[in-house]
Amino acid sequence: MKSKESIETQVERLHTGGLIDMHFDLPMDLYEKRAQPNVLAAEFLPEFEAGGIGLIGAAIYIEDRYLPGRGLQVALDQIARLYTEAEQSKRCVICRTHDEISRTLDSKKIGFLITLEGVEPLGDDLDLLRAFYELGVRAIGLTHARTNAAGYGGIFAASGSSPEGLTPFGRELARECERLGVIVDLAHINPAGFKEIVDLTTKPLVVSHTNARKFYDVERNISDEQIKMVGPGQSRTKGDHAGLLCRSYRARRGSDRHRLCRDRLRFLRIHLPAMVGIKEEVDGRETDDAAFYP
Repeated sequence: MKSKESIETQVERLHTGGLIDMHFDLPMDLYEKRAQPNVLAAEFLPEFEAGGIGLIGAAIYIEDRYLPGRGLQVALDQIARLYTEAEQSKRCVICRTHDEISRTLDSKKIGFLITLEGVEPLGDDLDLLRAFYELGVRAIGLTHARTNAAGYGGIFAASGSSPEGLTPFGRELARECERLGVIVDLAHINPAGFKEIVDLTTKPLVVSHTNARKFYDVERNISDEQIKMVGPGQSRTKGDHAGLLCRSYRARRGSDRHRLCRDRLRFLRIHLPAMVGIKEEVDGRETDDAAFYP
């Protein structure tokens, strides 16, 4: 059923209660600037507050120059910096549970949900997943664009990604994520791995940041078929898949970026609802992406 609300009204309503940005590479920046004090409060908090952000997926990502030898160390250091900076800011809270997220939003603070973009820090050691879970990681994308012990990333081209699905370790990892209650994020995985995760899992999934391949044809983005795989109404053992995928901008109300958010929301509503009944879109940081996870 088509909403009777104007796009402008929907965008304004999305700001109420705090927006959810499920992917932001914040921890790496905090790590790189670890010699500087209060980076979060000085450089990022004003943007978060201006954009009405309530919850951020703070993504642990390991750049190529730290691999293979230092992946685990740098990931742990990023988590340490995030905890330290959040505590120093007095406005940000790391959340591990639904109740903690709710309390944070109710208190008008900004919550961080720690995520992992690519499982390089785990190597092929499944026990490390539990260690990262205890540190607060609550969502994991098995790959970025590169190959690792779990699977193969979707490349930034129309073809050429590996035709292989998950590795045996990747399948173990997906199952253990479900057992622990870690959200499996389908962003960046290659098409074969995407489908295998959908077939293998029973709990809701998320695509934290992507674009529609129909409009920008690279394998890193997702096709209409993949969108339908994670859309409401798809058969699941327990509930539906969940996920929305799009690129957007965090912005002050009335600004050019805010108008761009409105225009992108209008554009997406032309294509996506016909397939999966998407209801909402949320803002993301410029040059970064966002997704709505109900």
